[in-house]
Amino acid sequence: MERGESLFLEKIAVFLFAIWIAIIIALHIGVGYGNLQNPFYVLIICDFSLILILIFWRITNAVRFQQLKDLQRKYQKIELALTDRTQESHILSFTRRLIEKSSEGRAEGRGLKEILEDIAKEIEKFFPGDVVFMEVYSEEINFSFHFHSKPELEIPEILREEVIDKAQAKLINNLSSFPKYKDLAKNFSSLLAAPFVEKGKGIGILGVLTHELYEFTSRELELLSSITLHAGLIIENTELLEKTKYLSITDGLTQVFNRRHFQEKLQAEIQKAKEKHQPLSLIIGDIDNFKYYNDSQGHLAGDEVLKTIANILKKNTKGQDIVARFGGEEFVLILPRTDKKNAMKLAEDLREKVAEHVFPAEESMPQKDVTITFGVATYPEDGDTPEKILSIADQRLYKGKEQGKNQVVA
Repeated sequence: MERGESLFLEKIAVFLFAIWIAIIIALHIGVGYGNLQNPFYVLIICDFSLILILIFWRITNAVRFQQLKDLQRKYQKIELALTDRTQESHILSFTRRLIEKSSEGRAEGRGLKEILEDIAKEIEKFFPGDVVFMEVYSEEINFSFHFHSKPELEIPEILREEVIDKAQAKLINNLSSFPKYKDLAKNFSSLLAAPFVEKGKGIGILGVLTHELYEFTSRELELLSSITLHAGLIIENTELLEKTKYLSITDGLTQVFNRRHFQEKLQAEIQKAKEKHQPLSLIIGDIDNFKYYNDSQGHLAGDEVLKTIANILKKNTKGQDIVARFGGEEFVLILPRTDKKNAMKLAEDLREKVAEHVFPAEESMPQKDVTITFGVATYPEDGDTPEKILSIADQRLYKGKEQGKNQVVA
């Protein structure tokens, strides 16, 4: 039955009921004034029918009231379902933005740190007005990242232990009730935190803090966990790409840069030196009598010498300096913003450290020691192209070999 027809019939029923009540009232008045004779049985029937109608009306109203309650419950379920769908839509939209940010970062050649900064800023938009913090650690590529939308924020170590080490999410709506978070409770009321997980192990934390007392719900915790799940996959993927990139530019034996990456960096650093009118020095070194050591002690022992010398070079150079294996027993160092005097000083220091190190069976060497010879060249005084600088340094290296080895020639 259509809703309009139902309302029309209800109006007719009310109208008839009103007429019926009017008739009963009229009968009672007639009896009261003696205008009607022996109407007793009529009044009983009328009163009885009125009682039945009122009972029926009451039951009908009760049924309708129950139907109304059922409709309200259905409406609430639909409203909750729509809310869930809206939140899911937000999550999907947010995840899409995260993927876009990471893809853009990789396309533009940005590293994991820059991509994580983009992700953190997107998360900050997702929780406007709240304090967002994000920390990620990777032992695989020796990497750490910190983002706090409130820079002076201090995260208690106990929170890191509970969320990262145990890989468990945390929801607290009254921080002052937890003594272990008393430092956070001085400035914040509520906390929501979820871990970044990689291969079942916690590698970071994403958290939201509110100044005002706010009732976080399990749904919001699920939302945050969903964000960390998707962001964690992006981190894992980016980390894998970083590791692959690192392996592609690194010498597998010595773990310093390989020749191809050295040549790319030399070209870029000389161009930078030209633009900024700064000096740049290049050191090329060759292990003295290495073939003799390799033949007499074996290739495994020779590999250990190469690894040890590479480690000496890395440990005794600055972060801006580039150490690479040029091939065989040769190593090269690019020293940005370094003149010839300081380059010679560093080369001499490195030569002494190699000579002082005690290598296995080095007494069997012709000079009774494992040593290295260096050649040094500097931009712009020795040349203004990568090829010229490398050629001059190489000539000086072999001049040092001819003059007796274990020396620095510039």
